[in-house]
Amino acid sequence: MGSKPHLNQVFFTGEVRVVDLTSIEEILAVVALKEAEDMVGGGAPIFFAQNGEEQERIALLLSRILKAMAHDLENGVFILTRH
Repeated sequence: MGSKPHLNQVFFTGEVRVVDLTSIEEILAVVALKEAEDMVGGGAPIFFAQNGEEQERIALLLSRILKAMAHDLENGVFILTRH
């Protein structure tokens, strides 16, 4: 068996992107592109952006307001978490 990846390290297994989220206490918000609307759901507030620039700006502002970390999942979705 290989060693466990570093916390929050993204690695690839075939076509699937796996993210180790063991240090995340909670997801505070989700910022998604409008075209990724069908990929998000759940209990966290969801903010939709018209384009990538607006999405990054919303994620940045929310991370400052919530004192959170913004993680780009590179599929049209950012999650904001507390560690």
